[in-house]
Amino acid sequence: MNDMEGTGMIIYEGQATLTYPGQHGDLLGIFQRRTRIILEQTEPGFYDITCGADLSSASDLIVTVPTGQSYEGRVVIRAGNKATIATKSRIWFQRIQGVRHG
Repeated sequence: MNDMEGTGMIIYEGQATLTYPGQHGDLLGIFQRRTRIILEQTEPGFYDITCGADLSSASDLIVTVPTGQSYEGRVVIRAGNKATIATKSRIWFQRIQGVRHG
C-alpha cells in the first residue's frame, strides 16, 4: 500500500455517492453523501479516495459512480478527506492466503 501520495492509477474522477457508517458531531449512523472524488487503484484490491467528505470516522465505505459500478471495502487508512480502502475480495484473498492446507 502507498502512503496516500497519489501514486496509483486513476480509475475515476468526478461525482460519486459515498455510503459509510460514521459519526458527524453528535450523530452516529450510516451516511450517504454525493461529492466529487478522485479514485485511484494503488495495487490490486486497494484504492485511494480523495473527496469533499470527512472520512475520518468511516470504518467501511461504498463508492458508487454514475455508471452504477461500486467499490466497497474496509477503510484501512483515513485522514480527513482521504482514505484507503481494501476491497472485500482483497480482504478475503488475504485471509485464505494465511490458511495452510496440509
